[in-house]
Amino acid sequence: MYKYSIYIGLNDKDKHKQVIKDKKAINIIQGIMKSENIEGFTIKHNTGYWQGELENSKELVIYDNEQAKKRIVRAIRKIKLLLNQQEVILEITQPKSEVF
Repeated sequence: MYKYSIYIGLNDKDKHKQVIKDKKAINIIQGIMKSENIEGFTIKHNTGYWQGELENSKELVIYDNEQAKKRIVRAIRKIKLLLNQQEVILEITQPKSEVF
C-alpha cells in the first residue's frame, strides 16, 4: 500500500493571488479525480507559503497500490493546468499501514 500526498497551492501562477475560490477549486479537483477513477481520497485545507507569498492550499491524501501512480500523475497534470499552477508536488511514501 502506498500513500500519495498531493500539495496544491491556490494562488494563480501569473497573478500571484487566488483567482479560483476554494469551493470551486475543490469541485475542479473532485471532477478530475473522478475522471481518473480515483474514488477514495481526503482533502485537507492548509495555509502555506510559495516563493514568499502566503496562499491557501489543498493537500490530497490517497492510499492505493503502485499501479495508481499513473492515474494520479494524469490527475496532477490536469489540476496544474486548470488551476494555473507553477508546481504541484507529489509525495509518495510506503508507510506501515493496515486496512480493516
